[in-house]
Amino acid sequence: MRGLGVFWAVELVRDRGTREMLVPYAASGAQTRPVDEVVAACKERGMWPVYNFNRIHVVPPCTITDEEARQGLEILDEALNAADRHVNGRPLSTACPATPAERYPMRAVVVLTVTECPDPVPGPGELVVRVAAAGVNYKDVYEREGRSPLAAPLVPGSEGAGTVLSVGPGADTFAPGDRVAWWSAPGSYAEQAVVPVRAAVRLPADITEQAAAAVLPQGLTAQYLTTSSYPVIAGEAALVPTAAGGLGQQLVRVLPRRGVHVVGTVSTETKARIARAAGARDVLVLPPGSGNRPAELAARIRELTGGRGVEVVFDGVGKDTFELGLASLRRRGTFVLVGAASGPVPPFDPQRLAAAGSLFLTRPTLVDHATAPEELATRAAEVFAWLRDGTLTATHTTHYPLAQAAQAQTDLQGRRTTGKLLLIP
Repeated sequence: MRGLGVFWAVELVRDRGTREMLVPYAASGAQTRPVDEVVAACKERGMWPVYNFNRIHVVPPCTITDEEARQGLEILDEALNAADRHVNGRPLSTACPATPAERYPMRAVVVLTVTECPDPVPGPGELVVRVAAAGVNYKDVYEREGRSPLAAPLVPGSEGAGTVLSVGPGADTFAPGDRVAWWSAPGSYAEQAVVPVRAAVRLPADITEQAAAAVLPQGLTAQYLTTSSYPVIAGEAALVPTAAGGLGQQLVRVLPRRGVHVVGTVSTETKARIARAAGARDVLVLPPGSGNRPAELAARIRELTGGRGVEVVFDGVGKDTFELGLASLRRRGTFVLVGAASGPVPPFDPQRLAAAGSLFLTRPTLVDHATAPEELATRAAEVFAWLRDGTLTATHTTHYPLAQAAQAQTDLQGRRTTGKLLLIP
């Protein structure tokens, strides 16, 4: 079976350019340490780091043997020969240009490359599924960048759809040949994936695997956001940043059907047309960097909503749009933070919520809104009904071969796409 592996490594180079040591994340004894601790440890040894991920999995140099260092160098060399070089989502040639080693004495390299893996075997409560399509999510980017404390090497991805090949003990509610979709199965960037029964949904006969992979994960999120996190009411107004994105389009399609006035933000005129076609009544085009004018933009949003502001903000962007969202809410409004595509929100004093009009702030996740098979099935049934009646569509979907997963993530981070991105094994 082919799977997409992520190899993380930190290469430490002495001032004169000789390789001092490579610390593979997968080395024995690895631990998660804040990046400032890594920086300090490197400087103590005469090495000066350049790239700072939010968190780096690293083994302190004093615990690495010469043999481990040699093996680590071999791992990195093999990975770089097998795949394009990337640093933080950009090609290595642009992110870390060739310059004297004293300017770039530490390089953090993240490599996505297709590799052969053993065929998986289902454990208790698990299914092995032949993957027809795997969804690309910002969560996958966080894992590749080291924001999530996961051991490497790993196969990324957590969502998709396909056909059941085998079932483990206690998973007899499904059978080989069943078509399923899932929202939480680590290792989905592969030809076969192990899917927990608790995360699997049986597909109706009229729903294709690719349509389910494109719609179900974000559709489930849109469903619980608008019914549980903030049950919307006809006549209200909602702000949806990145209204032409995967989740953004789902929300923009669902909310007007419930009588909600949607104000969306996008980065280009092309995306504005997509957001309006999906159902947004008003769309603001905010080129990159314009989010630093929250008061001015919020005043415009209040004009569009009759001076009162919006009742709810559904924000998956995070750092770049957080202040705009807060400033756009009416008194006792609700800010629903559902992601951090631009980075995490900086430390925040809750007292600001009182001063801004007794606002509410919540950070929900799907895992807490699909706690039992019955709850998941109920939410999924509404998503499938939305697919049938045209509320949701899978038309704005971009497909990539499995081997181009790195490009898919780069396009997602660069906001060069609209709708859902799928990997096709």
